[in-house]
Amino acid sequence: MDLEQAFAKGYKAYIKGDWTTAGEIFKKLIRLMPNDGPTQKLHEVININGKGVAPANWKGYRELTSK
Repeated sequence: MDLEQAFAKGYKAYIKGDWTTAGEIFKKLIRLMPNDGPTQKLHEVININGKGVAPANWKGYRELTSK
């Protein structure tokens, strides 16, 4: 699986609320692409802030707090 496919798979899992799968994918991607902004942010949201668990009220998106 190439990096684009892995990112897409992780992102789909994130949207569906499967943060366990998404978290594992983004842990691998952050090691391969440590300077990629979208990868950094999703890794942070899923693994660092969320501890690999989607919020109970997850609707498939999160409110953006800055531009």
